[in-house]
Amino acid sequence: MLLTTFLALAFAFGLSLIATPLVRAVALHWRLVDFPDNRRKIHHQPIARIGGAAIFLALFLAGFSIAFTTPDMRHTLEALAPAAVLVFLVGILDDVFGLKPAHKLAIQAIAAVLVVSTGIRLRSLDILPLHPWPGMLLTVIWLILCMNALNLIDGLDGLAAGVASFAALAILIAAVLSLDAPLAIAAAILIGVLLGFLVYNFNPASIFLGDSGSLLIGLLLGCYSVLWSNRSKSFSEMAAPLILLAVPLTDTTIAILRRFLRAQPIFSADRSHIHHRLLARRSDALHRERTRRHLRARRKDRSRRLEPGADRHLCMLRVVRSPATRICGVQSRQARSYARRLPA
Repeated sequence: MLLTTFLALAFAFGLSLIATPLVRAVALHWRLVDFPDNRRKIHHQPIARIGGAAIFLALFLAGFSIAFTTPDMRHTLEALAPAAVLVFLVGILDDVFGLKPAHKLAIQAIAAVLVVSTGIRLRSLDILPLHPWPGMLLTVIWLILCMNALNLIDGLDGLAAGVASFAALAILIAAVLSLDAPLAIAAAILIGVLLGFLVYNFNPASIFLGDSGSLLIGLLLGCYSVLWSNRSKSFSEMAAPLILLAVPLTDTTIAILRRFLRAQPIFSADRSHIHHRLLARRSDALHRERTRRHLRARRKDRSRRLEPGADRHLCMLRVVRSPATRICGVQSRQARSYARRLPA
C-alpha cells in the first residue's frame, strides 16, 4: 500500500506541474484573469483566476489512471465524481461569468445530496450511532461548510492550497496507520495535485485557485473526513484530521456572525477575515520598523552635526570650497591640504 500511495502522490504531482502552466496560458490568452483593485486585492497585475481547472484536470487524470489498478479506489472515485464535476462546473462559471451567492449555495447543496446518495454520510458520533436521516442532514451541512470555508480563506497566495495540503496530509497519515488503502490513495492524489499547484501559487502567485478550485478541494476534504470518521474507533481519532480545518471553519463561522450582527449580506466580501487581519498587522509592523529606522538615522545625523569642532569644519569647508576662492585662485597650499582632509 505504501508504494502505491507514494506513486499516486508522485504521479499527481507531475500532472499538476504540467497542467497548471497550460491552464495559466489559456487563462491569460482569453483574459480570464483577476484584475487588481485598491480595496481588497494586493496584487498589482492581472493574474489567471481559473486554477481550479488545473486542479480538476490533474485530479481526474490521476484518479482514473490509478483506479484501473485499484478496484477499491474505483468505487470511491465513482461515488465522488458526479458531485465533484458539478461543484467544479459551478465554480468555473462563477470564475468566468459570476453567479449569485444564492445560486452557488443551492448547487453546493445539490452536490452534497449527490454525495450522500452514494452512501457517504456520518453514521455515528463517537459511540453514539446516528439515524440515517440526521446523519444525512449533518453530512450535507458539513460538506457545504467545508466548501465555503476553503473558499473564504482563499485570499492570500498559497493560503487555501497550503491549509488543504496539511489537512489532506493528516488524513493520509490516519488512513495509512489504519491500513485504509482507498482513502490513503485518494488523499495522496490530492496532496500531489496541491503541491504541484503551489509551485505556481506561492507568493508572488502567477495563478489563483478561484472558486472552481477552492470549492472542489473543500468538497473532497469534507468527503475524506466523513469517510475517515466512519472508520474511527474513538472521537479523538475522528477529530484528529479535522483539527487542521479548524482555522477556515472558525473564520467562516465568525464571518457569518459578523455580517449578521452588522446587518450585512452574509455572502458580501470584506477585509475582516483572519488572513486580512494578519496581513494588516504585518503591514503595520513593517511601517513601524521603517519609522524607527528613519528616526535613528535622523538622530545619528544630528549627533554628527553637534560634535565638538563640527561648526569650525563646516565653516572652513565653505570658505575653502567656495566658488569665489576657486575663481580668484586665492586657495593657499594650507587651505588645499585642509580641504583634502575634510570629509566629502
